[in-house]
Amino acid sequence: MQCLRLHYSGGAIITTIGEYDRALRKHCIPEWGNRPYSEITTDDILALTRKVAVENGPVMGNRLHSYMSKMFRWARSTPTRDGKGRYLTHNPVADAVKPADEQSRTRVLSDSEIRDIWSACNQLDNAYGPMVLMAILTGQRRNEYGGMVSSEIDTHQLVWTIPAERNKAKRAHDVPLSKMAFRVVEPWLQKKITTWVFENKTGKQPGGWDKLKSRLDKKCGAKNKDGNLLWAEGWTLHDCRRTLSTYMAKLGVDEDVVEALLNHKSESTTTDVKRIYNRYKFFDEKREALELWARKLTSILGLEPAENVVPLPTRAG
Repeated sequence: MQCLRLHYSGGAIITTIGEYDRALRKHCIPEWGNRPYSEITTDDILALTRKVAVENGPVMGNRLHSYMSKMFRWARSTPTRDGKGRYLTHNPVADAVKPADEQSRTRVLSDSEIRDIWSACNQLDNAYGPMVLMAILTGQRRNEYGGMVSSEIDTHQLVWTIPAERNKAKRAHDVPLSKMAFRVVEPWLQKKITTWVFENKTGKQPGGWDKLKSRLDKKCGAKNKDGNLLWAEGWTLHDCRRTLSTYMAKLGVDEDVVEALLNHKSESTTTDVKRIYNRYKFFDEKREALELWARKLTSILGLEPAENVVPLPTRAG
């Protein structure tokens, strides 16, 4: 969509435009057809976002609200091609509250769930399985491993560098790869890559996450063949980040190291010099923590005795 391409022309995370476009096409076009911008009312916005929240969950309802807010704000602030006005004189989303209150998730995968998910990933015949394994092993975000390209991987130093334009914190982020993580990604690096490392179709960036997740749920036993939840609680890919963080805390990894590894965005203004410094700060500690997590995972998966996983000593002070 033109509005999204222009809105993010200053440097977007690569998959952002595609995600917005898919959501708007999936929900807005079937509901409103080819109605002009100017005919969409606040009541229309409220009705659609509430419907999506009920059918697809509160997070998706709120996300669609955000997507439409950006779209209509663009239309409100952008001159028409003939220069005789703007596409809209009013943003109908401005007066529409979000359809749901979201609660912060606290879900952490159990050992048995990790085993079931890991086993199911190895049964899939596409790139989704390895991507989920990378989520578990590295704790990075879906857009980051989904958009991985071979030039980001240093196969000698075993480092994955996620460029600033591809991550939420908008700064270059180095992720040391444990030997276990590199074993997951290495076969895909050896394939004939056109653009992305994890491709389900040649030249196509991974997509269709919901369908792929549904297939995985059925294979790992989270849902039955009819799609009904069998586990006590549903899980999301983002839960892999929280699981890694939680286990690392149990293993004695310093909180600052975990924060650096997860690349959480700082609220403070950072100078270029400090940004460069922060990029390399804790690098060795991050590698040590990820190797420790890999050893813990091999124990959980029954590949290594639990006594071989020794927690890090607590840092004084």
